[in-house]
Amino acid sequence: MYTMTDLQTARNYLDRHGGLPAAIKAPPQPGLGLVIVIPCRDEPDLFAALESLWRCERPAVACEVLVVLNATADDGVDVRQQNQRTARAFIAWSTDHSTPELTFHLIDVGALPTKHAGVGLARKIGMDEAVQRLARVDRLDAPIAAFDADCGCATNYLQAVTDYFQSGPTRHACAIYFEHDLAHAPSTDLRNGITAYELYLRYYVHGLEYAGLPYAFHTVGSAMAVRAETYCRQGGMNRRQAGEDFYFLNKLAYVGRVDELTGTAVYPAARVSHRVPFGTGRALAEWQTQDQSGLLVYHPDTFNDLRQLVDRATAFAQNTSPPTTAFLDGLPSALTRFLTDLDGVAAIDECRRHSTSARTFKQRFFRWFDGFRAMKFARYARAEHYPPMDVREAALELLRRRGLQSGLEATADSAALLAHYRRLDRAPTSVATRDCAA
Repeated sequence: MYTMTDLQTARNYLDRHGGLPAAIKAPPQPGLGLVIVIPCRDEPDLFAALESLWRCERPAVACEVLVVLNATADDGVDVRQQNQRTARAFIAWSTDHSTPELTFHLIDVGALPTKHAGVGLARKIGMDEAVQRLARVDRLDAPIAAFDADCGCATNYLQAVTDYFQSGPTRHACAIYFEHDLAHAPSTDLRNGITAYELYLRYYVHGLEYAGLPYAFHTVGSAMAVRAETYCRQGGMNRRQAGEDFYFLNKLAYVGRVDELTGTAVYPAARVSHRVPFGTGRALAEWQTQDQSGLLVYHPDTFNDLRQLVDRATAFAQNTSPPTTAFLDGLPSALTRFLTDLDGVAAIDECRRHSTSARTFKQRFFRWFDGFRAMKFARYARAEHYPPMDVREAALELLRRRGLQSGLEATADSAALLAHYRRLDRAPTSVATRDCAA
């Protein structure tokens, strides 16, 4: 159970961040211990996602699924009609499927203001509602999970998410293992496209891990969960129209830890989407317009540079003798120029002046050089220093550098490489820890 202080934290969050009156009139189940939030806009596949959750093994706590039906003020009649069909069908479906152990609710918010409408705001509405419902049963220690209307999941999904957060009070947030549903891709071209894109996602996270950065975790909006109290303390979900998952999880990393929960799986659909400026759907849309010969990604040398940065930060944390101006000495030119543009020496000096131990220095350093700056460096290095590589070649080279290529042929195609990366990401334990405070 959480204290009155924690309940007040939730109320303060909802007051500060535009919390609305409860959208769901039915009271939560007394044993509520997990809430899953699904944004839904113009989604013909919603009920396949709900059926996937319905087929899950039931945990000991009650679970709720909140579907946030939304549109934008600029949407045409076809989107409004699809949402109306979804609302009507949901009433019948939820009546037949809801039980005290697993309940489904619809939050129909209508047309959101164009300026802020999008998946971020829809997630925020649902997750804020989840906070209210968990607070009513004094369960702010329980998790809120993000899911999508075009996803499936393993049958142990509900149990695995619940078990993770019940395993200890330091379990603040997790990125859940995912695999795009390649088997049901509508065409060979799209299957090849999502294979290349997922390989890139895994390659990038492995690159961050190779560098030794503490935020080497996936940021997939349909595959993440957070403790309700942590959600409130970190200011909740943002309203970004895309990339909301990346910003949200990297912000949560400031708490100190985002784990990768690998003992279950979410299966996002491999489909085209023009609704967001980047992400899986947009990547597939762009793939269709290209020659489909390959996907260009950051050069592996990018992660070598970041590895040297981490080594230098570790050395400075353990030895306060070198002057701060020596931090840049001997670093690769791409990194030196990037840090100079950021006034990095001043930032390092501030980290030093406000740190009383090696641990606090590293905490401050990785709050400054966080996941956002790591990605900015990768983009800068690609544009100015290291030419991009085909994803297959880059992924294979990174495996060689890490000594993880065993069992792979030098001629392995992208599908074989993706299968190899998936095996690496799934093994050997159900939870992999990334700690920004380490």
